[in-house]
Amino acid sequence: MIAGLCGGEVFVAEVEGTIIVTVVWFGPGRMIYDSDEQLEKAWPICAEIIPPKILLWWEADFLPKYAEFSEEAFGTGVKLRSWHLQLLAVDPKYLRKLLWKGETLKLRASADYNVAIYEKLGFIVGGETRYTGVSGSFPMWGMFQRIDQV
Repeated sequence: MIAGLCGGEVFVAEVEGTIIVTVVWFGPGRMIYDSDEQLEKAWPICAEIIPPKILLWWEADFLPKYAEFSEEAFGTGVKLRSWHLQLLAVDPKYLRKLLWKGETLKLRASADYNVAIYEKLGFIVGGETRYTGVSGSFPMWGMFQRIDQV
């Protein structure tokens, strides 16, 4: 989480003043441990609690394979150009509970194949439009889902 505070975005949800959910996102152009500040402030804490054998595997085996896999699975540079959810932590007492019942989730999609995916997840198309840019036009759909329908 410290790396997220240094180079990402950290969001929390709370109930009666107690944090029950924490998420850490890294936005386009950023990733975990990509800066000296993250390496200086966050990595030593991890390195102190992770067993040396696992640290060696993490640095020598996992990270290079993960980077290669990301390029193959998503395309060259796509992961770095995208938002990446690094951490999602929920207090076990609140797992599988609707915390915001009655609220509405909203999103935008700019490709028809994404609309189909979101519809399978229960989202409904609320509207569709087209934008014209300097190199052509593109569609955009506004979609929503009531949480009490999940």
